[in-house]
Amino acid sequence: MNLETKIKTIIVAIIYLSIVPMAFAQSSEEKHNLKVYKQWTDLWNEGHYDLMPQIVAATYIRHEPKGNRTVTRGEYLQEIKNYREKLNMRFVNLKISADKDLIWALWTVSTTDPKTGEKNQGRGVQLYRLKEGKLVETWWMGTIDQGAWPL
Repeated sequence: MNLETKIKTIIVAIIYLSIVPMAFAQSSEEKHNLKVYKQWTDLWNEGHYDLMPQIVAATYIRHEPKGNRTVTRGEYLQEIKNYREKLNMRFVNLKISADKDLIWALWTVSTTDPKTGEKNQGRGVQLYRLKEGKLVETWWMGTIDQGAWPL
């Protein structure tokens, strides 16, 4: 390889290495939204209920397998408390990504019935929409008793 070809190759490599990371860079909105999702997971897994007003809008639209519904922040917080008490749920996020005001997550969940000790695993895919930094809408499809995603 002659000197001119080497220089051209180096220039192309420098341009490539400076452009490609920008294609995968996250905006400040996306970084914030991923932080909100981590807090959402902490709320579910650790019972950090005090996070609810910071990360969930006053009303929250849920598109679920049984249909669509809108709940208030307080109503949904009570549902989360009930689920945690009844099933002792623990979510593990396998893949999470953000694109502008959307987050999608691929997760597994482990549950233990505190009364019987019965254990189950489930899995799901969920899309969230955020507005003004808070969760306002979600679409999800998942199971509770079909096992974790095979990895």
